[in-house]
Amino acid sequence: KEARRSIGFEVPFFGKSSLSFARNEDKRAGARATIHRDFGVTLGGKNVKFELISDDDKSDPKVGNTVAQKLVDAKVAGVVGHLNSGTTIPASAIYNQAGLPMISGSATNPTLTEQGFRACSAPSAATTSRARRWPTIWRARPSRKPSL
Repeated sequence: KEARRSIGFEVPFFGKSSLSFARNEDKRAGARATIHRDFGVTLGGKNVKFELISDDDKSDPKVGNTVAQKLVDAKVAGVVGHLNSGTTIPASAIYNQAGLPMISGSATNPTLTEQGFRACSAPSAATTSRARRWPTIWRARPSRKPSL
């Protein structure tokens, strides 16, 4: 038997911080290929296949919040993104409220992790120790244990 879980992936395809549509589409395609190749797991005796849900936050905090709420409503297992701190910081509050873990590979404003959200990680000098603890944080999130 097989079950499906979703992971949210957010980068701006348009807007002031979008690098280029083609470059960000490459990132999305790479993320999709990675989860299909590397994240097949078994939970409760069922094979779990992950799928990617992605939208365009347009580098706009208001749009980012809308996208974040869509991911919460879609019941994703976690979120990778957003690209910039201005979009990531407000969206992180939505993910935190829903108990979703999120990691941003590029949001470096220390405010992101200074909010104290347990399941939030980003690469900056202030968050290096937090990033190393990401697997522990993911497993410890009591409100969003893997379920099928």
